[in-house]
Amino acid sequence: ALFIAESWSQPLAGGGFQVLGDPAHKLPNPVLYRLSEVLACWRQVVAPVLWVMSEFPSRGASFALKPAYERRLHAIRSLERATVTGAGHMMHHDQPAAVAALIRTFLLK
Repeated sequence: ALFIAESWSQPLAGGGFQVLGDPAHKLPNPVLYRLSEVLACWRQVVAPVLWVMSEFPSRGASFALKPAYERRLHAIRSLERATVTGAGHMMHHDQPAAVAALIRTFLLK
């Protein structure tokens, strides 16, 4: 947590800290999301894909439990799934060695 706090903020002259983030990052995308277009693109992916999920996804990740989510993943030809145990949404911070090992093993295949 300290690493993230120090990396993602800057001290203010009057005390306290300010997050180094772009406020526009939270704005909705101006481009309409069309699932049919997404699936058509994903079907064209020919490279192997590593899909990594955390054991404890965030509240917003309830999509992962829905059949529509599986439909999306089935559009990818060569998909390998992995789960990082003992990790939440920020799995690369929660379990960096485990995430690195998964990626390394995948890339060495």
